[in-house]
Amino acid sequence: MENKPILFVINELLWSSSSESSDDSDSADENTRTGKRPRILNYVEEVVDKFSEREFRENFRLRRNTFTYLLNQLKDHISTSLVDKGHPTIDAKKQLLIALWYFATPDSYRSICSRFDIGKATGIRCAVCNHRLLFTHCYAGEVGSIHDATVLRRSEIWEYMTREKEIKFPRDTHIIGDKAYPCTPQLLTPYKDNGHLTVNQKRFNYRLSKCRSTIERAFALLKQRFRILKFMDVRRLDWAPKYIIACCILHNICIQQEDILEVEEEVPIGDDNLEFEENVNENGFDKRNRICGELI
Repeated sequence: MENKPILFVINELLWSSSSESSDDSDSADENTRTGKRPRILNYVEEVVDKFSEREFRENFRLRRNTFTYLLNQLKDHISTSLVDKGHPTIDAKKQLLIALWYFATPDSYRSICSRFDIGKATGIRCAVCNHRLLFTHCYAGEVGSIHDATVLRRSEIWEYMTREKEIKFPRDTHIIGDKAYPCTPQLLTPYKDNGHLTVNQKRFNYRLSKCRSTIERAFALLKQRFRILKFMDVRRLDWAPKYIIACCILHNICIQQEDILEVEEEVPIGDDNLEFEENVNENGFDKRNRICGELI
C-alpha cells in the first residue's frame, strides 16, 4: 500500500483549517466573551516534545521511533506539496502529529484545532491479512448497505483471485473467509449450518473459523490503535475510504516496525454474520469437501 492516503488526510485537515482561519480570528473576541475554548499555544513544543515514551504512545498510539520513521518517509512530500500555496506553513512534524491525533482519539475536529493552534477546518468492507496481521488487500469503498459478496466482486481482491490463479495461488493454496462470501477454490468458506452437519463438517467449520480469527484480531488491533474508526467522524462522507486506508497503512507500518499493541478485547471464534447463498463454483465445494475428508 502506498502512502498517498496518509498525505490526503494531512492535506485535507490542514487545508481546511487554513481556509477557515480568517473566520476564527474574526470571532476571537466573541469567543473570549462567551467562554469558548481558547487555542493552546505551543502544544507540540511545550507538551508533546516533553512526553515520556509511554505518554507519547498512549496519546498517538505508536512509539516515538515509529513516528520518526513515518516523518522521515513523508516529510518531503508534506512540506513541499501541501501547504505552500499562500497559506501559513505548518512544519511537517506538526502536520503528522495532528493527523495521528485525529486517527487515535475521539476528539472532535474543533477540539483538535484548538489543541494544535490551527484554524477550524463507513467501515472497511473487504480486507485480507496474513499471519502477521499485516493487511495485504483492503477495500473501503461502497459506503452504504451492500451485501459483502457484492462488495467482494466489485473489489480488486476479486480481480486478484480470478486472474492468473495458477501464479497467485500455487500448490492449491487459498485464502479463507466467512460465510458471507462465495466458496471458490481460491476462497474457502464454512459449510452452511442447516442443522444436519456431519462431525467432520463441524470440525472443518471450527478450524476454519479459528484460522479466520486472524483477520478479526487485525481489525481489533486496527480499531484499538486508531479509535477514529469506531466513530468515523469525518467532515465529508466521500473522504471516509481514504481515512480508513490511511489507518490500514499506518497499522502495517507499526507492525513492520515491531510497534505492537496488545488486543484488549477478546476476539470471538464462532458464528459469522450474513450467509451467502451457495449457488456458485462447484470446484470450491469439491475442494472444501476434500479437505474436510482429510481432517482427523
